Amino acid sequence: EGRSFGSIAEGFGAFTRPPSPAEVALPLLMALWSIAARAAFRRAAWRRGTRPRSLFGPESPLVHSALVLLLAGAAVILFPRIELAAFGALLLLVALSLERNPSFERPPAPGEFSMVTARYLREAREAVKKLRLEPIRFFDPLCFVGAPIFLIAVALIVYLEASSGLPIRKLSSFTAYHGLFLFGALALSTGKGRLPRLPEERLLDLQREAGRLLLPLDSPHPLALSLAIHRDGEGALQDARLRVYTEERPNGLLRLDIATADLPGPGGYTSAEVLILVSRIGSIAERVIAERFPSVPYQDAPGSRRARVLPLGTSPEPLIEAIASAARPTEIASAARISRLTMQRSALGGH
Repeated sequence: EGRSFGSIAEGFGAFTRPPSPAEVALPLLMALWSIAARAAFRRAAWRRGTRPRSLFGPESPLVHSALVLLLAGAAVILFPRIELAAFGALLLLVALSLERNPSFERPPAPGEFSMVTARYLREAREAVKKLRLEPIRFFDPLCFVGAPIFLIAVALIVYLEASSGLPIRKLSSFTAYHGLFLFGALALSTGKGRLPRLPEERLLDLQREAGRLLLPLDSPHPLALSLAIHRDGEGALQDARLRVYTEERPNGLLRLDIATADLPGPGGYTSAEVLILVSRIGSIAERVIAERFPSVPYQDAPGSRRARVLPLGTSPEPLIEAIASAARPTEIASAARISRLTMQRSALGGH
């Protein structure tokens, strides 16, 4: 005959068991890691002048903490009963902890450029050195500080699950072993690699770039390099440039700078070297640059200036050399034409 509701509940309870140590430790570990890593990630984002934003979860740290702890507790209860529901609770915990790429909220403040001195480089090295113990590094499995912590946490869960005495279940079951993949995804989602660099880091990267940016000694277009930094009105470092000076400089070329930019992508920010060209509108340099790079967008600025940003490859020397020499034939032709006109006018005046 049919079974009553009470007998079904009794049967369900007969097959339940207390959660294993790993099934308790894994959800709690993920919840605590989520709370601490999210706080460290947001602190590092604000320090870099960007605004952190949650992808799915609440912005309030208190609400986020309460939700992930609640989901961790639910996963502990559901693990021995409905494994798929435990998986759903942990998956939701990870989703609520995901962060968007931090965004720059405002452009750099007004300031001025100045040449880099040994003191500036020393201060930049000291600032970057302090980042070695930045809190976010302790929760980044790809950093030398966070990797051992992450591996120890994984080893602890594996040990607890292996020593629990539970039989090895079929692969279709969701166990603490499978939950470690969710833990890995959670740890990687708030890594340091998803953040842009500090201006001090970009300055030191440009210094290293200057060390490898060399043209052959017999190059007909030699160049000189100098590091420049941009500081705001309060003296805070905002940007760094590698100024390129060529012996043959097209008339109207105001700036030929190498900069390193942080570009947002699906996995965070990636660094890329760019060449910044600033020319005078209507000049020979502007005309030649427009002919050589017709598809590159430009931005006009006060003072009849026009700026373009070109991506650099692994070897920027050919591009710089081409720009340095591109306008020379045009300048020679223009100078010869002006000379001929001057001579013609002089001859007419003489008659």
